[in-house]
Amino acid sequence: MISQVSGRLATRDVERVEITTGGGVTYEVAIPLGTFESLPPRGEPVTLFTHLVVRDDEWSLYGFSSARERAVFRRLLAATGFKFVTKLAGANEVPVRETQARGSATFKVNRDGTEMRYTLKGNKIRNVVMAHIHVGGATVNGPITVHLLPAPVTGPKPRFAVKGVITGANLEGPLAGMTLFELVAAMRQNNTYVNVHTNDGVAPDNTGPGDFPGGEIRGQIRPVGRAARPDPPPGGGQQNGGQQGGGGSGGGPVTPPYYP
Repeated sequence: MISQVSGRLATRDVERVEITTGGGVTYEVAIPLGTFESLPPRGEPVTLFTHLVVRDDEWSLYGFSSARERAVFRRLLAATGFKFVTKLAGANEVPVRETQARGSATFKVNRDGTEMRYTLKGNKIRNVVMAHIHVGGATVNGPITVHLLPAPVTGPKPRFAVKGVITGANLEGPLAGMTLFELVAAMRQNNTYVNVHTNDGVAPDNTGPGDFPGGEIRGQIRPVGRAARPDPPPGGGQQNGGQQGGGGSGGGPVTPPYYP
């Protein structure tokens, strides 16, 4: 596979660059913002650590300023398409809350492993002020790591539905400064939960449904489908044709790795 591209920087912008090698071959390479900020001026020599992704409908070459950044990207690719779900109820709160409110949430990693899209829904619930992903098991109250609700829910109807996108930049608390892969890993280990908080704005707290600031409905996030399967052992068999060597930093025929 193409593991490195070296040459002169022909063009550059925040999402992709073109590099012309000594043999006259020009590669178009997609890059993250961190790599863009480390690039030299146009016309100067540059080397990027690369990874080639081949799908049925496109070939994409991704470039990074360091082998470590590329390794993180490869880990994220392994989570492509992972899906997670949860059901929310007062019985899951610690301590248990007496409420008829119910909810659900779904999460799915995009095909580049860079984003996780989610849908969060609640029914028979009022005065919703916050919702988060927390890190922790089912019997503990853990720290917040992602905010899921952009603003408090208002209106006469006792239900809500929100959609959003999570990236590594959204992580805080114990996962602050880490990548989306670390959140995915915690979710696969059943070590995260969704918590929906309510507050009627009148003292005292915890007077009943619609007034549980610490959380009214909650649910442990669990992996489904491929995300729930154990990881293959290192050096295990290839899938979908696997990876075959070839190529290098210059031109020539390459048999790339395949990712669904």
